[in-house]
Amino acid sequence: MTIASRIPVARLLVTTSKVATRWLRLALVALAAILTVGGCGGSRGAASRSAAAVRTTGEPGAAAGWTTVDIEKALGATGDATAREITAISCTQGPFCMVIAGHRSATFDGRQFATAGLLGAPQAEVDSYELSCSSARFCMAMTRAETYFTWNGAGWSREQRLPMPTGISSGPDYLACPADGDCLAIGQDGAQGEASVLRYTAGAWMSTAFESKGQLLIEVACASQAYCHIVGNEGEIFTFNGVSWTAPAHVSVSDYQGSDDTMNSIACATGPLCIGAGQLAGVVLIDRGSGFARANGVPPIIDVSPGACGSSTFCTVSTLGPASSFKYFDGVRLQAIAQPPAGVAMNFFSCTQEAVCLSSVSQSDQALIYRRG
Repeated sequence: MTIASRIPVARLLVTTSKVATRWLRLALVALAAILTVGGCGGSRGAASRSAAAVRTTGEPGAAAGWTTVDIEKALGATGDATAREITAISCTQGPFCMVIAGHRSATFDGRQFATAGLLGAPQAEVDSYELSCSSARFCMAMTRAETYFTWNGAGWSREQRLPMPTGISSGPDYLACPADGDCLAIGQDGAQGEASVLRYTAGAWMSTAFESKGQLLIEVACASQAYCHIVGNEGEIFTFNGVSWTAPAHVSVSDYQGSDDTMNSIACATGPLCIGAGQLAGVVLIDRGSGFARANGVPPIIDVSPGACGSSTFCTVSTLGPASSFKYFDGVRLQAIAQPPAGVAMNFFSCTQEAVCLSSVSQSDQALIYRRG
């Protein structure tokens, strides 16, 4: 990508690690499915809701399970080579999901997809790589060009530049919006290895008093405006109470080979309920508001993604072992779930509290819809 030449080396390492981690997770998810079958102000964009609505087979009363839908028409992407692959998905209660491919977007209300308009000018090649929606009235999308857009329920804002805090050379990365107009974004310092956490509120960005202790930051997930976690690469968990950050708590677990492992994936839902897994899928850790603890009796988990928890009783996970499968955690135990189509490589994934999940299909503008029924 031509933009890569403008990204500091340290950020390239973080971004590369992030992409690699996503692909590793997706490969493991696909492997699990295959093993089971075979043995998540400014001028507004043109949000023409009447145009290109694509219905799915999942009307009310439809059978539970997975549906594959080609949303090229809903994206308005016919003939647009820059929008042939979905690059971001975020779902929230409603159900409501936002899907971005290139600089085009579409919404999903649980029944059908509808055109949501453009991010940026029609000729732009916008590379949205972080997206978080708190409701059908608010989403934020960040780009690799260190800019962002906001969604107001009817269209996208003009493209805006992200602020560069003192000492932070690479711009914010990793995003979570627990409420309308309230977001947290992580910025990595390409020179010193430090990080900064910015908060977007009342239409403006501000720095939060945060010290990463030299760690790279892996993921951020929020159960509410007053309860967010950031995972560091050395096993440190940083918790935000809506005003300030707590001192980091070290979470170290033993992986399935008995070696020391650290948590590197996390998802949260209102309740609060946050679940996390170690890099080598040794254990699952649960936090219900008082800190992470091992969940006894729950099989090892391959991965939980930030959008995997639609609610405190519906967190989708992928398990590892002789009974590899795609399941959901109901707050107490893992429950069976219909498996995705065999051989389909899933990418971005997000769920709603109504137990509806949306996933992109790798290297395509197709979407997979899951309904628990």
